[in-house]
Amino acid sequence: MPMLNVIRKDGDKMRYEDAHKETVELLEWYPYAAGQNQSPGISRRDAESVNALTMILRSIQGTKWYEVLNIYYFQDNTLEQTAEIMNLSVSTVQRYKKQIVNRITRTIYPVTQYE
Repeated sequence: MPMLNVIRKDGDKMRYEDAHKETVELLEWYPYAAGQNQSPGISRRDAESVNALTMILRSIQGTKWYEVLNIYYFQDNTLEQTAEIMNLSVSTVQRYKKQIVNRITRTIYPVTQYE
């Protein structure tokens, strides 16, 4: 089975699984980074990722996916707490979270190569 790779804007190649992990880290870090992306302490690549995530979040605002991200990542709740707040099952929250994290990963780190 071919391995999925993505190409970052800086030309580095990475595995899709690593891109997915970076997306999750970005989501966890986003509430702190969003106000600092013009700070001299943030790298250009991180600033670009924050800006890309900001645009994606604006495009999904008001949707169930945004609500899951907001409650789970930005308000730092567990899956169970998120499900209770949204009046959904935990499996539904997991499915929405997986869908939007995959969408964000494919947007920020587009798949450009198979090996």
